[in-house]
Amino acid sequence: LMLTLRKMKHICQRLEKRGVDELANVVHACLLTNFMPKRGKTIVQSCMKECNIIAKDPTEQKGKSPTLDKQILDECSRTATNPLLVPNTIFKENPGHSQVMQDILEAHSAGERALLIMGYQGVGKNKVVDHLLSRLNCERE
Repeated sequence: LMLTLRKMKHICQRLEKRGVDELANVVHACLLTNFMPKRGKTIVQSCMKECNIIAKDPTEQKGKSPTLDKQILDECSRTATNPLLVPNTIFKENPGHSQVMQDILEAHSAGERALLIMGYQGVGKNKVVDHLLSRLNCERE
């Protein structure tokens, strides 16, 4: 298992925001282990176990709906130069969309300027981004 310098920087920037207790979750998010083949995921988990990086019990997180960090929202929001380009969407949040928006917001606040959002057609990628842009008062370019 090898980490690029860019990935390590990304992990460190996210840890700075979340805290060291979230190391396992940050590593899994940065390496996209949910999308890895089983063999690759097993290798990552065994390396993390050898380094004493233990993930929190997922049952603890069940039932907790992720919410957007107000402090990061305030830091990233701005005054739109052309308010007509700020999306105004009808949006019903669900835990999945909230988690994606929180991840995008954390990555942006940590200095990431280009993100690739992947998903099947119709799952709400544009809707999530438009809603986040409206919350940040940013134009869609």
